[in-house]
Amino acid sequence: MSEALEARGFIVLGHNRRVGRDEVDVLALDGTTLVIVEVRARGNATCDEALLTVRGAKVRRLKRAALALLAEKQEQREVRIDVVAVGYDRVELIENAIDFTET
Repeated sequence: MSEALEARGFIVLGHNRRVGRDEVDVLALDGTTLVIVEVRARGNATCDEALLTVRGAKVRRLKRAALALLAEKQEQREVRIDVVAVGYDRVELIENAIDFTET
């Protein structure tokens, strides 16, 4: 996954990073934007079906992790939450898949 993100110009900072009681699949920079990437893989489902699994409690945990990362780094930085959906039909990066501005 890192190679695909780096090919798009991301700088990958880490994988499976613990943030309090939450975990971030991939932490990266896209320019100056801090990007939390949630990877959803469903081998026997389509990419769209994999994307649909990011909802409710998972969305709340991702937003909480983003806020914790900003507090930990003590910096004002734009944050984005992307999702990489992996299905048997394709792999797709959806930028801003979760609206962080609602927080």
